[in-house]
Amino acid sequence: MKRPSEAEAKQTASRPSIERTNAFIPFAREEIEQSIPSRFEQQVRLYPDRLAVKTPQHSWTYDELNRLANRVAHTILARNGTGRTPVVLLIEQSAPHIAALLGILKAGKIFVVLDPSHPSSRLAQFIDEAQPTCIVTNENHHHTALELAAGSCVVINLDALASDLPDANPAQPNAPGDLAMILYTSGSTGRPKGVIGDHRTWIHNARNYTNAFHVCSEDRVTLLALGTSQAMKNLFMAILNGASVFPYEVRQHGLDDLVALLSHEEITITVMGASLFRSLVDVLTDADQFPKLRLIRLGSEPVQKRDVDLYREHFPTRCLLVNGLASGETQTIRFFCIDHKTDVPGTIVPVGYPVEDKTILLLDDTGKEVEAGQVGEIVVKSHYLASGYWRRPDLTDLVFRSAETPGGRRLYYTGDLGRMSADGCLVCLGRKNARVKIRGHGVDLLEVEITLRGVDNVKESAVIAHQNGAGYAYLVAYIVPVTFPGPTNTALRHALAKALPDFMIPSTFVVLGALPRTTSGKIDRQALPAPGRPYRDPNRPATPPRTPVEATIAHIWSEVLGQESIDVYDHFYDLGGESLQALRIMARIRKSFNVDVDLQSLLDAPTVAEMTLTIDGLIEHTDSNEHNGSEREENPELSYLVKLQPGDDHKPVFLIPGGIGGEEEFFVYARLARHVGPEYPFYGLKAPSAKGKEPSQPSVQEIASDYLREIRTRQPEGPYIIVGECTGGIIAYEIAQQLRANGEEIALLALMDTPRPDAFWELQQRFLDPLEKNYYVTRLSYHRAQLRKLKGKEKLSYLLQKGSRVFLELPQIQQSLSGREPGKELEYIQRSYSRAIYRYRPTPYDGKMTLLVNEELYQSSPNLGWEDTVTGGIEIHELPGNHNSYIRDNVQIMAKKLKECLEKAEKQKVTSG
Repeated sequence: MKRPSEAEAKQTASRPSIERTNAFIPFAREEIEQSIPSRFEQQVRLYPDRLAVKTPQHSWTYDELNRLANRVAHTILARNGTGRTPVVLLIEQSAPHIAALLGILKAGKIFVVLDPSHPSSRLAQFIDEAQPTCIVTNENHHHTALELAAGSCVVINLDALASDLPDANPAQPNAPGDLAMILYTSGSTGRPKGVIGDHRTWIHNARNYTNAFHVCSEDRVTLLALGTSQAMKNLFMAILNGASVFPYEVRQHGLDDLVALLSHEEITITVMGASLFRSLVDVLTDADQFPKLRLIRLGSEPVQKRDVDLYREHFPTRCLLVNGLASGETQTIRFFCIDHKTDVPGTIVPVGYPVEDKTILLLDDTGKEVEAGQVGEIVVKSHYLASGYWRRPDLTDLVFRSAETPGGRRLYYTGDLGRMSADGCLVCLGRKNARVKIRGHGVDLLEVEITLRGVDNVKESAVIAHQNGAGYAYLVAYIVPVTFPGPTNTALRHALAKALPDFMIPSTFVVLGALPRTTSGKIDRQALPAPGRPYRDPNRPATPPRTPVEATIAHIWSEVLGQESIDVYDHFYDLGGESLQALRIMARIRKSFNVDVDLQSLLDAPTVAEMTLTIDGLIEHTDSNEHNGSEREENPELSYLVKLQPGDDHKPVFLIPGGIGGEEEFFVYARLARHVGPEYPFYGLKAPSAKGKEPSQPSVQEIASDYLREIRTRQPEGPYIIVGECTGGIIAYEIAQQLRANGEEIALLALMDTPRPDAFWELQQRFLDPLEKNYYVTRLSYHRAQLRKLKGKEKLSYLLQKGSRVFLELPQIQQSLSGREPGKELEYIQRSYSRAIYRYRPTPYDGKMTLLVNEELYQSSPNLGWEDTVTGGIEIHELPGNHNSYIRDNVQIMAKKLKECLEKAEKQKVTSG
């Protein structure tokens, strides 16, 4: 029997006991020598009916996930051919994202995951670096993909796959050493680095996770990041062992829903950054219990001693906390397991002991190994390292080197500093160079500095990572302007947001007359002044909280942001705030005031004073509803009107949103209103479907009538300003019709990106759930093909087996066909609301109408089909962007144009009066 190595013995002795279930199957060493699709297909054969991936929209078994991935693979092979070329995956984290990723690998391609939320200029930079032959996307991002492809590569829309595609495993071979993926990170020259990995290396990492933590088919694993090395580790750890994966977007759905996911879905393994872990703990209550959770792996950023204390306070004894060290270049190289009794010496939590086949060297500046207890650069020696950097041989040669010892092992110089204890436990002490971790993302400070220097009126820049009192790292930028006082913080953030993702945008900006320099002329980062309090007008004294609400909000900000005192006019970002802290703040505000607010509320009200106005308004609205008459209480769906912005100097603007008319759209329009000007009052009209209420109105005419009833409570008589966006424009049109029929005056009817309803109907028919619509047709084709392969009793047995399953599932099938599947009631209500809009056929309107149209729609039809319906004249304004960006990304331009329309309408009223 083979004796364990010294490293393995130390690791075993220091590790708390790992819970082992009967379902755990050890991952054998010989199984490393295969491809990722091969290992995945083994799990499909072992667990065809076990849950593979689940989101609110999808729940797929391993067999279903495999068949969808195969359809993607066959599409890629048919349209992009064979050959190991890069294929970009541009889609939000979801179940289709996982199916597409597997499909790319099954087609023998190299996948490149890009985050569609990144600025278009940065996505274009990645495309230029990767040089893909194909982009796989969905309907949400199809237009963006076409723009990025620019005719140079194939674009495949997952929502428009042919229904007759084969779903059998493609016969496309993948060798263990073939390239599998390119994972992009921030680059030190402003140029992204693409870490390339092969199938063998990633399967080896999955094996280490599996055997270290007994990952098995009974595990249920969260997937909280998109396109990162950590996300890939989590995904393959799960699906290469028959476990279930639960993708979740924290920024979209928030912390409270993440708590619910961990509890209700009985998650057993979750992996997250330390800052997200702290934010999660901050919203937990005594009622939150996680009896099934057995492993919390903290990654991507340093773990602090207080994180261990939080773990022991809030999570069960059967659950382990795991720190470690990993990167895209090395995969996981260290683990440190902690239970409720583990002694953690010092203030820094170690990254722990070695995993199999990964040796750590600590080298000084001369390349010699340092002694135990001394600090040196962490160098990893292994057979299982990344292949290098995509199309960057210079950078590859700089950090990847051949080991002097025989056997094919290579060295990777991490750039991290570390110290080894006598028993082989490693403590990581941070970076040698300018690369830092912000919210779990690797950020090269030089890339941010280079981007800053491209901003107007910025001559020099330096960027450092700073830690606030709450232990959160954030970026501080120091700029020397060409002329003083230099660009505003808002202007800097706006300029950077066009090129960088949000985690790379500094939270604080400091203007200096000159950057401190060393004697050699380099920037002396140690001499940069610590970021102080946000800039305040010296003529305005500091303003402490003045009301109980302000005091409560300021106290929450102080604790979460680590600031001793908060001025009610301090801006959230100037205090070093970032998205995870924003989530914590909004969760605590919801609990403190029992009001319905989310992240967008903070974006729209980024000071304590502004947030207080928001909270006061919500409390007042709640109190007024509680004391209103019985009709309002019995019919809460009649409450449509929502104040977006106060204002006294002008007529109110009544805005009907697009989409399903819910609060999410209102946050976009609230930003628009603020840019139009605080002197303009804005009101939104919320559709009943936004709150999950069955719409009682059978037509747009009755919806408009109900809206008008509440509009008149704010403005009894004209002239009226009615604005509608997208589908909301159709209701706005009918409101204007009814007002004119009653003899009222319309100062302005403005429709934003609203084609005539018949154009909407054609669009809906074109993109109506093509995958779901063809599901049963596809399954029948599959079963017919299976029957042709069988004979005699085998064919009869197959028919009986599948027939009995259909009989058992008949109620669910009937509910699906009727549109009322359990758990999909909100979707049905939203479809009902949408059908009322699409069925509307407008009658001629004899007044004037203004169209604000994005440039993409404008090129196809400037008047959007309204020319024969509006007889009083149409004024058309073209706006930059597409339907997804013309307001969100160009809000200032849209606001300026809308304000011009409002001012023109007022002047015409004065002239006619």
